[in-house]
Amino acid sequence: MVSTAADTGLRLTPDTFDRLFPFHLGFNRAGVLTHAGPSFRRLSSTTLLGRPLAEILCPHRPDVAFDFVRIAESGAQLYTVRAVESDVLLRGEMCLIEETMFFLGTPWFHDTAELARLGLSLSDFALSDPTLDLLQVLQMQKISTGDLKQFAQTLTASTTLLKSVVDAMPLGVVIRDDQGRILLTNNFALPGGESAAEADCGRSGNQEANLTLIPHHPEGGCESVAADRASAFEIEREISGRKCWLRCIKFRVPGPDHGAARTGTLILDMTGRKQLEEELRAASERQCEYLEMQREFISLVSHEFRTPLTAIEGSHYLMRKLLSPPEVLSGTIAEKAGKWFDLQAAALTTLKELVNQVLLLNRIEHRAQKEALALSSPGTLVEGLVEHFNHTVDPPRVTLQNDLPGGFEASMDRELIKTAVENLISNALKYSWTDRLVRVRAWREPDAWSVEVVDQGRGIPDADQQRIFQTFFRASNVDKVSGSGLGLVIVKRAVDYHGGRIDFSSKHNIGSRFALHIPMAPPPPAPAVESRGPFPTKNPTP
Repeated sequence: MVSTAADTGLRLTPDTFDRLFPFHLGFNRAGVLTHAGPSFRRLSSTTLLGRPLAEILCPHRPDVAFDFVRIAESGAQLYTVRAVESDVLLRGEMCLIEETMFFLGTPWFHDTAELARLGLSLSDFALSDPTLDLLQVLQMQKISTGDLKQFAQTLTASTTLLKSVVDAMPLGVVIRDDQGRILLTNNFALPGGESAAEADCGRSGNQEANLTLIPHHPEGGCESVAADRASAFEIEREISGRKCWLRCIKFRVPGPDHGAARTGTLILDMTGRKQLEEELRAASERQCEYLEMQREFISLVSHEFRTPLTAIEGSHYLMRKLLSPPEVLSGTIAEKAGKWFDLQAAALTTLKELVNQVLLLNRIEHRAQKEALALSSPGTLVEGLVEHFNHTVDPPRVTLQNDLPGGFEASMDRELIKTAVENLISNALKYSWTDRLVRVRAWREPDAWSVEVVDQGRGIPDADQQRIFQTFFRASNVDKVSGSGLGLVIVKRAVDYHGGRIDFSSKHNIGSRFALHIPMAPPPPAPAVESRGPFPTKNPTP
């Protein structure tokens, strides 16, 4: 016999107790199962009696461990538990009957299809207890109220954080209803010191002037903003005596429950950017003026150098001719005079070459490409240069392998290409030993034509190779070989002028290889004055 309560005197047989509470469980103070209802036994595939309660049930609501003493003191406690093995939720009451703690409950199913999976039917359930259901609802309401309160606190904290973030944003945020009334704004969009909480959010859209950065725009209403895209415009306003540029982005904000749409406006202060743009534009104009002055100065000075150079060359020629007969000077003086005249002639040649190179660089930088490019035969040009150099050295030291098709022509500035290849061959001869050959090769590529010059000379040290295309730079191993440091700069500028590229490789005391690749299609015209000027401090290596 089982007693439901000591004071009722009601006695139930085990069979009756099992029919009333088919899902009951009983355990002693040690937490060991001593009773199990028939329906609950059916849920388990193993023996339940004698096992710890923690292996059979785990608390779900409230999420606290089962405590025999605490439950006994409270008289009864409502629980929602989960059967560990079958993963079924049960709800019911924990109560003390004599020295056994009973869980009197029933499964909580959302779908009767779950019954078949567990091998149960409706006959396995006892009649519903309205009082138990009411108590369960009240307890769940208490739990839900606590959850709702916690959710409200979390939502309030999130709203406060979001508001502080919106107020701290470096742009204005304004929301208006379909009548133009301001519903929401942040600190950036308000006059100095007025917070969004103190703002009159019911003011009319016609009173926008009261908001420092909210612009009045004739097409700024909600009806002018398309539903699928934003509308942006820029305005200029004077704020606190300072000219400001503002960029405004308007967009539609859907109303609640498909109600009237609202209009959102983002306001960005573009004043700093506009001022920087104005400063950059003014600086660019000044730079162009300086570059033009530089170009004119270089051209003027270079041309002015030619006049005295021509006079000096003429005087040098006449003096040498005048003093050339043997009877004019004694042998020792004549020998010294000859050396002086040779030194003077070499210096005049170097100075004249330098002036010509400066003028050429100036010309490359300040003319339009479309006026300079024309069809020409690169093969014929290279053949003529090789023949010219072989006439100047004895024995001939320049070999040519011309793999360009017969009659091949390409768009190019013939004089610039001639100067570039001429500089490469001249450098190869100057920096090679007199018994070594210089090899020149020209060939066709799919979209370009190429020419390379290979020597077997002193090469370029590794430490110098990053700077060889810088103006006036000369490698550390040139010794007493004369040069201006402009030859490779001219080569680089000529190739850049044609939209091409340079490949080079060099090994110290082994030799160097330079290859020019010129595209078949001419590049687009360049501006008359480039920002880098005729004498940059650095040129990127190819």
